[in-house]
Amino acid sequence: SPEPQRSADRKPGPLTLLARKMESEGAFSGGGWHGPDGEGEKQDSSSPSPMAFPGKGPLDGLGSAGVIPGTHSSHIQLSGGLRKVAVAEERERKRAIEMERQEKQRQLERAAEEERQRAIALERERERIECQQALEREEREKREREL
Repeated sequence: SPEPQRSADRKPGPLTLLARKMESEGAFSGGGWHGPDGEGEKQDSSSPSPMAFPGKGPLDGLGSAGVIPGTHSSHIQLSGGLRKVAVAEERERKRAIEMERQEKQRQLERAAEEERQRAIALERERERIECQQALEREEREKREREL
């Protein structure tokens, strides 16, 4: 059987190649990956992330896969936390939309009430003018009869 090769002499396996490709595309950077203190870690995209393979160098580990992003329990919990934040943000967004809708509805109702009040005032003014004209007509007719 062939002797095990030193890790520096052998070709990287498919998971290592996939991890490198994903890292070069930014899969391990950004909001999803956090260090132990909760702060996002910035990595040089040209080298594999030590967080992706805890306790191992980039090419160490004969035949063993590292932690696949999104499967480690701390990331699942973080995803749950992020999910809670996203749900809370969505709830707040819907609440803001509903409040905006209610405010627009109140504005429409106020405008309709103002229009109704204007119509009532116009009707009263029309009736007042008609009464005034009727009185003037009666006085005119009375004067004409007296002549």
